Amino acid sequence: MFELLREPHRTPGCEAIRIGVTDRHSRDLEAVVVVESADQGALSQAVVSVEACLERLHLDSVPTLALAVLGTVSRRFLSALDKSEGKEPSLNVKETLP
Repeated sequence: MFELLREPHRTPGCEAIRIGVTDRHSRDLEAVVVVESADQGALSQAVVSVEACLERLHLDSVPTLALAVLGTVSRRFLSALDKSEGKEPSLNVKETLP
């Protein structure tokens, strides 16, 4: 995972996040996404919005259910990444699938 951050075209300040989802009905899905420093603002804004949504649903006090929701949503995006492997994303976010 951290080899991605050492690639010469990476700018300082990029962040790597490993995401994986497993359930009993689907195959394991995982990816490492690298968020470039130029996209940190968009990432922060989205995190604040998602956390506010979880609070409105009163899921911020039920971590297991909040994680189940986030895992279910993540599975959808991981599946989309898997299907579009090799296509360039719309932002500067880079993804790799093992």
